[in-house]
Amino acid sequence: MYYADMRSSNERQENDKILKIRVRVVPKAKKECVSEEGGNFKVYVKAPAIDNKANKALIEVLARYFNIKKRNIRIVRGEKSREKIVEIDKSDSD
Repeated sequence: MYYADMRSSNERQENDKILKIRVRVVPKAKKECVSEEGGNFKVYVKAPAIDNKANKALIEVLARYFNIKKRNIRIVRGEKSREKIVEIDKSDSD
């Protein structure tokens, strides 16, 4: 499924326990947290946006937030941008 196929106005979709969300990453934050603003997520990470460190921290923070394993989260679009589309597979979550 592609991001362009999403029909939801808040740009999230749940399909067979697959969730695609729009995320704005804030690197080099004082604390790591997740906030939801208007259907989009804003994720604050301590790691800098260098050598993929912020992306790794993003996955760790989202895994804690959604209470799932890190391997079930992947960045679909925006690998080198602060605006990202992230896919979360909740099918084998506890």
